Amino acid sequence: MVDPNISYPAVKQTLLEKYNVESSSKMQFYRAKRKVQQTTKGVHDVYYNDLRPWIVLVENENKGSIVKLNVELVPKPNMNPQFKRLFLCLDAQ
Repeated sequence: MVDPNISYPAVKQTLLEKYNVESSSKMQFYRAKRKVQQTTKGVHDVYYNDLRPWIVLVENENKGSIVKLNVELVPKPNMNPQFKRLFLCLDAQ
């Protein structure tokens, strides 16, 4: 899902145009959207938390490598910073 805040009419129109499919109810859309959000939220957190140890590992194991992690701080407490980009240049390259 590209836009987590996408509206029902926008999804309905996209499904109709791209796949010639029409949902039977708004409730079906909201249940599907909730299920996708629940299954993907935890996955992103797990992988995000692995980034910094992975960067340290690359820098220790491949001396001379350049790894730059760019994040944006989130104003809400107890939330990970928002990932922006990762630059990786291994010394071996």
